Amino acid sequence: MPIVLNRITIMTTDFSRSIDWSSEVLGAEVDKLHVEVEGFGLDAETPGSIPVLISTRPPSLELGVSSIPVPVSVDVSFWTSEANGLWPGKMLFRTSIDLAPLGIGGGAAAGITKVATLVRPIEASLGPPTSEGKLRVGLASGTWSPRGRAVQRPQVDPGNGAPLPGGAMADETPDAFRLLKYGGVEVLEARISPLAPGGLVGVVLAAKALVRSPANIIYYSGHGLYASRCLAVHQNPVPTGHSAYAAWAKASDLKPGWSGLLNPNTLIIAGCSILSIEVAANPQVGPGLDWLPLLRSRGGPLFNLLGYGSVLHDPQSNPALLQAPKDDPVGDAIAQEIGQKIASGSNVLVRDWLEINAAHRAWNAVAIDGSGVYWHVTQDLPWTTTYAIHSTQLP
Repeated sequence: MPIVLNRITIMTTDFSRSIDWSSEVLGAEVDKLHVEVEGFGLDAETPGSIPVLISTRPPSLELGVSSIPVPVSVDVSFWTSEANGLWPGKMLFRTSIDLAPLGIGGGAAAGITKVATLVRPIEASLGPPTSEGKLRVGLASGTWSPRGRAVQRPQVDPGNGAPLPGGAMADETPDAFRLLKYGGVEVLEARISPLAPGGLVGVVLAAKALVRSPANIIYYSGHGLYASRCLAVHQNPVPTGHSAYAAWAKASDLKPGWSGLLNPNTLIIAGCSILSIEVAANPQVGPGLDWLPLLRSRGGPLFNLLGYGSVLHDPQSNPALLQAPKDDPVGDAIAQEIGQKIASGSNVLVRDWLEINAAHRAWNAVAIDGSGVYWHVTQDLPWTTTYAIHSTQLP
């Protein structure tokens, strides 16, 4: 009689515990796919391995194309047994699998535009974030597949200022900070069929975890802080003695994990001020300079860095110079139209971004291309709809 299998778990590197959904991603915090299967039986009946099926799917219970839509079989080898002679006991099977040969990030999804989106939480003064939904309306005119959809948690750790982990295994949503930090994810599932050779299983046994799978496009809709040079979150409730807006992510948080990658190739920051650079200054100054290491010409993956900011001296003296449009109605329209451009396969997204924003009189739109050229748009005269696009090579 085969042994009875009762558990399959995706483990940490040292096999000490199961991987944590909100704070650990395969291919990032956890280097490989570490699988443990538990059974019960006699030593004489122990198989040398248990076949496990590995597959991936888009996160957040969304439909789309994944890297491994058809499960591939891997063998999880016998590791140890507590059985003793004629007395049955617990048995463990373990394996550690390199992720690269599995083709995650490519496979069946190669050639399809992958998009990850993250947004601010609902705020009393702004209402719910809506531009991300309009981006998806625009994307629907083409072929694309999701690589994560997440909402920032409205708090950071009051002790060290770090973003608090979010996301939930139940609905397969990723943590927003890690979604941005790693550029996109898929859900990886390891399961054992009831008909698996060598083991008796009454039901399908399965385990799942998030695995890094960079998107082509990342869309962020939220806050940016000029002085702190970072993306931010509005805290709710606001901790005693703390600012309502807390630093949430900096370019330096992304650089280690994005260096040398081919994707993401486009980052859209639909938030205030963060790409500001005073281009006429010598030396040039502004928070936008912090994001240059993410460009393709500087060792990062980006061809297009799109957002909002000012090219003027001391823009903080006039906050209107730093503002991004609110979602409803202008930000929504811009998001839908840039989504349509992405869906059409446009290879001039920098110009598309500036022209779309200018058409909606969003004059603070700026962009940086992969070669390090900074682009911005100016209105010709306050009473006209005509404009000029300017470019400056950054150092």
